[in-house]
This record gives sequence, C-alpha cells and structure tokens, in this order.
Amino acid sequence: MLAEIHGKISRSLSNLHDRSEDQLTGDFFGSIRYLPFEVGLQKVLMRAKCYSGNNEQQIAGYHDTLFSISKYNYHMNFWQRLPDHGEIDILLSSTTADCLIGIEVKYESKLSSDDDIAYASSQSENDDTSIESINQLKRYSGAILRHYAATHKHLVLLAPVGSGSLIADDVKRRNLVASGVSFWLLTWQDVLDALNSIEIFHMPEWGKLVISDLIQLLSIKGFDCFRGFNQDETVVNRKLAYLYKSGNERIVWPTLNVVARKAKYEYS
Repeated sequence: MLAEIHGKISRSLSNLHDRSEDQLTGDFFGSIRYLPFEVGLQKVLMRAKCYSGNNEQQIAGYHDTLFSISKYNYHMNFWQRLPDHGEIDILLSSTTADCLIGIEVKYESKLSSDDDIAYASSQSENDDTSIESINQLKRYSGAILRHYAATHKHLVLLAPVGSGSLIADDVKRRNLVASGVSFWLLTWQDVLDALNSIEIFHMPEWGKLVISDLIQLLSIKGFDCFRGFNQDETVVNRKLAYLYKSGNERIVWPTLNVVARKAKYEYS
C-alpha cells in the first residue's frame, strides 16, 4: 500500500512483482510502525552490527539512540529525498531525542551507484583534482551529515546476509561513510530472528497479527535460513538418532538408528 501511495508502483502495475524492493520496504516498515517502538523496531534495529569507527563508542551511541525512543515518539519518512544526493528508503527521527537513523533497503539489487574509489585517499583539501566516490551509501551518509542537525546520526544497510556483508565490508574497507555518521549492517535474516524472539503472549490480538504477518512475509521471501543444530550433549553417539525442534518443525537426524559409514546422506 505504501509503495503505491508514494508512487513506487506504476498505474499499470508493470513493476509490481514478488521481488520488488520498494514493495518489501513498504510492507515491512509500513506494518511494524503500528507497534510501539520498543516492541517492534527497537528489537529489530538492535540486531544491526557496527561497521565503522570506534566500535565500543559507536555501539553505545547507537543503543542509546534506540532506547531514547519509545511508543510512537518518532517519525518514519518513506523514500525521503536527500538534497542533491538521491532518495533514501527510510529516514527515522525521534520527536523526543536528538537522533536520526537512515535505512537503505536492499533485497536482490546491488547499490544503485558505485565505483572503486577509496574515499579517504581520494579527498584532499589541497587537491582540486581529487575525485569523489559516487558510492550510494557514501552519498547518503554525506547528505545526512551536512543537511540534518541531529547530534546522533546513523546509516543502516538492510540487506540479505550474503550481499549485505559484501557491501558493508567494501564500504568499511574503503572508508566511505562520512565521519560523524555511524554505519551499520542489518540482515533480513537477523530481522526475522528478532521477530521470532518477540514475546507475544501478553500482546493485544492486533499486535500478535502484525508480528505473525511479518514473520510469514519474511519467511516466504526466503530469509528463514538454516542456522545449525543446537544440542546440549558434548558428545554425539554416532549410532543414535537425534530429534531437533525449530518452532513447529521437527527434524530427525539421522533418520536411521544406525549410520552406515560408507553410505551417503542428504538433508534439505
């Protein structure tokens, strides 16, 4: 709905499909904003990992930002136009705290613009010929730094774990994010984990429905990935079968009581 309201879906619906990044952005953030911040968004954003500067200092500042917002004391602007620097997917600001969080969402696409320029080595006050990187996240961080007065400024990349890690590692290596803006990676897989960890038993029915719908949405998008077995035994008996539970799923490994050493087994 939000993607359509903001003109991200054509009237002919030609760009509406199950891989639409804007549609996923609108569906997820448009739904989770109905929950009080500390119930939904705070739990999700806390899963982000720091990719800039002094980690301890950056992490403390980011967590302070998240805990300074409560209930509905924030604004969430969708597809906010940044002065001369493009359009960021989410710009979140608090009505009670001096902070700003920009969120750039990726699903299956890469950055809209990039190059191989290292920002730190390409910028020089005394060199008029220095070339500035056009990297999308570099541009967004610069716009956030220059055009917004908030003391605490953060830029979050929300992406699948594989592509997101590659982008975040590259941005950190090239020192692309503007000094004064902390940079974070939040994966869709961690978002789904955060949603699954939310205690919903004492929530009103409408809140349970929001969480349930978001979990189903991210699951069908393919973000419910296998993260390994959790087992309490320090020694696994090769001749025994073990039962693992994940939510409502029951996984027996192996399916036979005895494992043949030379046989091949496939689990999917």
